[in-house]
Amino acid sequence: MATDSLKFDNLIRVLEDYGKEAEALYKAKLTEGRPPYGTKNASGELLNSVKWGMKVNDRTYEVTLELADYWKYVEGGAQGRATSPFGAVYPAHWPPPSAIRQWIDIKPVNPLPGKNGRIPTPDQLTYLIGRKIAMKGIEPFPALSRTVEELNAKYSEKIAEAVSKDVAAFVPILFSSFNYRDLANSK
Repeated sequence: MATDSLKFDNLIRVLEDYGKEAEALYKAKLTEGRPPYGTKNASGELLNSVKWGMKVNDRTYEVTLELADYWKYVEGGAQGRATSPFGAVYPAHWPPPSAIRQWIDIKPVNPLPGKNGRIPTPDQLTYLIGRKIAMKGIEPFPALSRTVEELNAKYSEKIAEAVSKDVAAFVPILFSSFNYRDLANSK
């Protein structure tokens, strides 16, 4: 049999391009301003966490994106008790007050006076925003799924061509090491 095994060098090059473009495109989608919510880059934590990688096993080639843990709430939204935004994936819950407070400090939030004419303190504002999220949820911002859809449409043909080239390059190697005499003598 062949001493060389099938190598997918062309596929690996295409998947490296896919991974680099996935990282860049996802970051771009996180920072594009969309009314009414603007970007999803208040602290920059999610944006700075995006790193692409590739895992190659015996039979699988996988492009991965490393993301901050809360990416799923940005992507799928969160359900509220009173209403559930369309497509919200994660159940209603109170968000962590520390995360809300950090968001208030980073984003210049200018609270309006309440019915009593007073402007809420940062702790009161943290509670009010957390309560609203728990009641009404968070709209989904499907930047990752839009990124994957775009890249799959762009790369599906390139991936098929790369695999075809890799297999075509291996066929002559396979047949050159095949011993027809051994096959004839075995009958």
